[in-house]
Amino acid sequence: MKHWVWLIPTLLGGALRFWGITFGRPLTSNLYIRPDESLVIVSGVLGEPSTYAYPAFFLQLASLLFRFVGGDPATGFGLDPTPYYLVVRYAAALFGTGTVLLVFLIARRVLSGQWPMLAALIYAVSPLAVRDSHYAVTDIPSVFFQTAVVWFALRYLDAEPGRAVREFWWAVVALGCSMNTKYAGVLLVTVLISAVWMRARSNREAIPWGRLAGAFGAMVVAFAAVNPYLLMNLDRALAEIWSIVRVLYLWQPSDPPWTLAYALWQVVKPLGQGSGGWMGAALAMAAMAYGAWKKDRQLMLIAQPVLSTALILLPFQHTVPYRYLLPALPCIAILSAAVFARIPRLPGPLAWGCATLLLAGVELTTSVRLVGLLRETDSRSLAGEWIQKNIPREMPVVWLGGPECEPQFIESAASVERRIAFAYRRYGPVSGAIVSAPYELMRKAKREAGVKGWEVYRNPPDGELPAGEFLLVTSEYPLKMTRFKLPVAAESLRDLREAVVFRALRQGSEGCDGFELDLIDAWFLPFRPLGCVDRPGPNITVRHVRVETGAAAQREPRQHDPGGGQSH
Repeated sequence: MKHWVWLIPTLLGGALRFWGITFGRPLTSNLYIRPDESLVIVSGVLGEPSTYAYPAFFLQLASLLFRFVGGDPATGFGLDPTPYYLVVRYAAALFGTGTVLLVFLIARRVLSGQWPMLAALIYAVSPLAVRDSHYAVTDIPSVFFQTAVVWFALRYLDAEPGRAVREFWWAVVALGCSMNTKYAGVLLVTVLISAVWMRARSNREAIPWGRLAGAFGAMVVAFAAVNPYLLMNLDRALAEIWSIVRVLYLWQPSDPPWTLAYALWQVVKPLGQGSGGWMGAALAMAAMAYGAWKKDRQLMLIAQPVLSTALILLPFQHTVPYRYLLPALPCIAILSAAVFARIPRLPGPLAWGCATLLLAGVELTTSVRLVGLLRETDSRSLAGEWIQKNIPREMPVVWLGGPECEPQFIESAASVERRIAFAYRRYGPVSGAIVSAPYELMRKAKREAGVKGWEVYRNPPDGELPAGEFLLVTSEYPLKMTRFKLPVAAESLRDLREAVVFRALRQGSEGCDGFELDLIDAWFLPFRPLGCVDRPGPNITVRHVRVETGAAAQREPRQHDPGGGQSH
């Protein structure tokens, strides 16, 4: 039985990562449920990068997987993007499940008894790792390869001379896959260098500089082979990467001034939803201190991804996305379990049970509640379904707010064309081209297939409002992207029927204190308090209105009340 204990955390981690993975469907018009998903999927559909925000390895893997969907990917995506999203989400969840197994294997190398299973359980139920394994993006696959680097580096550290060379090159392969999945994967080069230095010092050998140089050369060649489009379009690639750096890394007017205390909090805060929560982070720091004091080579090597992640994020002047801490979570799980393993004469089963409850109990509860909510139909899907059932296509739809909040319903080709123009106005030429790439495919496919749908006008100025009656759709949530400005005076809008409200937050919960939201990733599902939430998405209000001016507006003044009306 003890040879199969790895199945327990692996199956638990897999269940949490695949449960609720179809969230947000059907993806018919709002492809920003998790914004970066479209960047990966469109690149896979086209067979070449639509953006250089990521290296091409996972994008090309997506392209390979799309061959099993059948038909022409560009046309298929343009008519129904949903299956393409799900295929890549399943792949990401599989990488996430594989990382749980890697955590167990690494922990088994450095810990004894039941403690490797504790490490794997801690990571398996980490709310942040569970949540992000549901996304069709590069973060979780990159974490898998980064964790594999640690695994092979540890094997290299203690291997026999003949076997050590093989383990070294496997570590190089894992590092190459990591940096070809996400640029930040190159940070794991510190693990490889540290392992080589530690082994040479321990065995009183010369550092194999020639082997290291050959490894770095091989990784450069592999990067060029996997990313030929980046090198062929270097100017555009550098412009896109700099645009991302400017928006996500550098200070923005709405940000507080950078201080060391602020920077440390930015790095530490996401760890509350990481491996073992705050307790796991504290124990991991204790294990790193212990490893440095005792000169424990294995603990110091496992600490490398935690330290490199923290150090690269400290200079961040903008809000740090929670997902940027993902590479540290597998090693935090192992380090926190190592604290208990290093305490002598602990009563085995009782200590293991208490440690599991302490480091995985709350996190398991949070993860189960998160994925349980993911299984609920998104408010954006509910609103779109209601519009398609109850509103004729001849009725124009006016949307006010950010694109991440929009309902899911079928648009006409002309409406998609207006959406593309809106993306360029909102984001500028560089980001506008990236954001509108999936909609270019949709516009072409809809025109060729003669698809009929609703006409949507996004944040139109006063002069561009549709004449006569129209559907006014707005959202609210404690996020800036839900804010909007009415293009006309509120009192000039006459409601022709009772407003319909699709609630994600429970009645009266708009004033909930302590919402913990991942602001950068437009994620409409807080980590806490989950008791205020019924489903993913913002609260959406649908109003059937007509603009009235002059005497008519003065006779029947109405205040804009996005929370009123019939609730769903």
